[in-house]
Amino acid sequence: MWVAEYASQQPSEAERLEVSDERVLCFLRSLRDRGVPAWQRLQAARAIEWYQGIVLKHGYVDFSPYIVKLGELAAIDRRSGAGGSAGGIAGEGLPGRLDPDEPPAVRDLRARMRVLHHPKSTEECYAKWLLRFIRHLDDERLDKFGEREIGQFLTDLAVTGEVTAGTQNQALSALIFYYGKVLGKDLRFIQRIRAKASQYLPVVLSKAEVMELLGWMRGESATMFQLMYGSGLRHRECRCLRIKDVCFDMGQIVVVRPIRGAESCDGITSMNVRSRVQCKRHWHEHRLQSQQPRTR
Repeated sequence: MWVAEYASQQPSEAERLEVSDERVLCFLRSLRDRGVPAWQRLQAARAIEWYQGIVLKHGYVDFSPYIVKLGELAAIDRRSGAGGSAGGIAGEGLPGRLDPDEPPAVRDLRARMRVLHHPKSTEECYAKWLLRFIRHLDDERLDKFGEREIGQFLTDLAVTGEVTAGTQNQALSALIFYYGKVLGKDLRFIQRIRAKASQYLPVVLSKAEVMELLGWMRGESATMFQLMYGSGLRHRECRCLRIKDVCFDMGQIVVVRPIRGAESCDGITSMNVRSRVQCKRHWHEHRLQSQQPRTR
């Protein structure tokens, strides 16, 4: 991210990304003028230093003065309680940017979840349920309400909304998190009508149908399809897969699921997957040898 931002400030006609004292100093000053805290400017300096050593393979710029000075400024910010608490990158112990048009309760929920490093998908789901609870009460001051109002809301979901048990439990989890982690209130027994468990059975494709679908796919789409079908990966897990998670020798993929932790998925036998990984490796090595930045 920081190397990409550094590259965006360089002339577009340049053949490769150059690193010089003048350009590095100008870039760090621009971050300072934009209000970026010292600890993030320290990250930026280290990122450019690594780019210089790994990609450009030279050490024309001595980054030690920048790193020492920014480290001192970051320490001062930590002692004083500063350091960009109103902004920063969400999920790095900071709430990041919050939508001022959302109700205060939703903003507080998002800020707390980001500080605790919850996934973005969970944040969006919980924020949605908190908004529905606010509309149900027609009041944004949720600290006035408790178990009785939550029970009525969950009962309304089951009776009027006809949601499944899983959906009702999801709404309950969102409200328990808000009251417990944001407001600091321990909820006791919540009396509600429980939703019925879902009787839905998923539709499973036959082997012939899978092979017919695969025949219409090419490139990355075919590789992703083979990985998900052969190893049982979820769509999001496949999109977030990294090379270091794949072990061809053991035929396994290591994935981390928030609830159960690290798990392994078997079934990596496709030669197409191996060939695509090898092709990408050759392409990456070629770009490193030609000193082409990955951000261009």
